[in-house]
Amino acid sequence: MSNANAPGTTATPTVSRRKWGGMVFFKVEEIIFEVPRYRFSESSEVFETMFNLPPGSEGNLEGQDEEHPVVLEGYEAAHFDALLKVLYPTPHDLISGTFKLEKEEWIGVLNLSTRWNMKQIRKHAIDELSKISLDPVEKVVLAREHKVAKWFRDGVPDPPEIDKFAMQ
Repeated sequence: MSNANAPGTTATPTVSRRKWGGMVFFKVEEIIFEVPRYRFSESSEVFETMFNLPPGSEGNLEGQDEEHPVVLEGYEAAHFDALLKVLYPTPHDLISGTFKLEKEEWIGVLNLSTRWNMKQIRKHAIDELSKISLDPVEKVVLAREHKVAKWFRDGVPDPPEIDKFAMQ
């Protein structure tokens, strides 16, 4: 493309302030995920800090390639995949308004976003799960695991109801 300015002049390009940050490789269970790292950086101080650490003694930067992925032990690949759907929705889902996750996927997103301090994503997962019918026991369990006070209050019966259950 040519510059529309006067012939013979060269314009100094302006540098975009938006940083995409390249790709990062994660290993969850036995699956390697390759994703743009910028959403992890902007959504979580945990990842922002990790991505800014200096390379290890061997000079390998964790997450730089498939041979040196960021290994996420103790997490489920299905939960991580659900989080990726939230972080990187398809243009079709955004334009058509058809973005949808199943209850178990939202629970996985809540789990990871809580652990990794992804505040906006955690709030969104709580909002989405609040629209889904959760039984009282499930609400209490999720409330305790993920520190959602409203769900705890919703899931624990009022004292008169507790007496009714005790009489049965």
